Amino acid sequence: MVIRLRDYGQNPQAAADAPRWRVMGGLAGAVEAGFAPDTLDELAVRGHRLVEVDPQTSPLFGERS
Repeated sequence: MVIRLRDYGQNPQAAADAPRWRVMGGLAGAVEAGFAPDTLDELAVRGHRLVEVDPQTSPLFGERS
């Protein structure tokens, strides 16, 4: 949230609505849908192992209201 607010100038609502990510350990991570495919592809090229999770069925991100 802070990076989106300060570095990207997003308003609080836009920052809260943006897709979330979570480091799972090492280069493994979980992401919500909504990230640009090019971004995810570049992270994979750099060795990151990402899995897309549904926040409605996964406890990894908590609830969205």
